[in-house]
Amino acid sequence: MSDVCCEDPESMVQTSAGVLEKLCRFPHSGTDKVPDFKLGILTVSDRASAGLYEDLSGPEIEILMRGYQERTKYFCMSSVCCEIVPDEHDTIVDKLIEMADKEKCDLIIT
Repeated sequence: MSDVCCEDPESMVQTSAGVLEKLCRFPHSGTDKVPDFKLGILTVSDRASAGLYEDLSGPEIEILMRGYQERTKYFCMSSVCCEIVPDEHDTIVDKLIEMADKEKCDLIIT
């Protein structure tokens, strides 16, 4: 369980992966190749961003998403962009914009 939002991490990954599954059902350039996706993982934590403890949730989300990718073959996670920011509105917004626009993440999980 996440102590921030009280959600089961596997449930959150299933929801995020379901979004990818729906996106992957659209035609892809007339080929059978599964689409490549760049995953963004944004951890929001004052203490982890300050280096007071190691972020365990971001790496766990990546592990769960890679497992889902392997089981379903709906998509290929070409790369992962992991970031940790403090719980400050403007910092979070700026990082989300950066991950979407500069890093070109197709899906960002927070």
